Amino acid sequence: MATHAEAIGKVANGRGAVVQSDSLAHLGIGTLQTLDLKRARHCYESYFGLECVEYAPGRMLCRDRRSKYLMEQGRRNFFVLDVHETDEIAVTQGMTNHWGFSVAGEDEVRHAREAAVERQEELGFAVIHPALNIHGSYSFYMYDVDGNWWEVEYRKGSTNDLFFSRGDWNSDSYCKHEVVEPELTIAHTECEVLGDEAFMTHGTTSVIDCQASRPFYEDVLGLRTVTHVRPSHCFAGGGDFGVIGVSAGEKKILDQSPSNRFVLLVDDDEQLEKQHERVIASRGEYGLLSVSDIDESDLGGRGFLLRTRDRIWFEVASTPRASLVEIFDGAGA
Repeated sequence: MATHAEAIGKVANGRGAVVQSDSLAHLGIGTLQTLDLKRARHCYESYFGLECVEYAPGRMLCRDRRSKYLMEQGRRNFFVLDVHETDEIAVTQGMTNHWGFSVAGEDEVRHAREAAVERQEELGFAVIHPALNIHGSYSFYMYDVDGNWWEVEYRKGSTNDLFFSRGDWNSDSYCKHEVVEPELTIAHTECEVLGDEAFMTHGTTSVIDCQASRPFYEDVLGLRTVTHVRPSHCFAGGGDFGVIGVSAGEKKILDQSPSNRFVLLVDDDEQLEKQHERVIASRGEYGLLSVSDIDESDLGGRGFLLRTRDRIWFEVASTPRASLVEIFDGAGA
């Protein structure tokens, strides 16, 4: 197995520079809720091809094929979902708050939609939209009974790393940067619907103003950003999973719950405390709505919550990466 030191790659930062991937923050976890963990697990495994492990009562970790490969190779920038079972979904998501999967072609998109329609009640999909050519890909959206949105798309060769390599859309630097395309090897998981090349590429959220939020993501949180199309930007850590922020204007921003948040992983409590100080110092400049004290994190280690002006919740946590890997390793033992 490759050691972390051997596996560090180079990525484009969206600003015309090539950097070491581990110089950026690790966007490591996304959280969501379900009313029925058993039903959600069946859907996530059989339809999306996620590997799921119930690691505590009412709690489940899920990884896609890309993150399975990264974890098995001792790599750092994996992304997993942490699913919480609850009696009530207080805040449902809008379409601009969805999780996206990439598949290998338009036929696979059509097949995935047909399967969703045929098995709609079994899988827990409440709404299934038609497949369309939109934002440079061929895709369709689904809304589940837990208030979560999902997208299955064929990206026609585009990747998040290509977005960052090309630089900001419609700027003088667009397509003039060095193109960096790190390998995108994925592992195998059993799946009844999505094909062998399918994996999770992105989450999305709405923002008031894409350009106004970029300095906070870059300078405070340590992420990389790029305006890949006119109304939206992508932010990511050192890995290939990214979050698309869609400009919506202040009146159309949806409230979010801290149960739906993105988690940045830091190496230890010392880094956590320094990051907490940076966030506190930037609160007024970037209009942060709240910043919590450091406390115990749900997944181990310590952490703190912050809520941005765009009502997006983040957690910064010192949860040991090895402990997340061990959850999956233990399930297969």
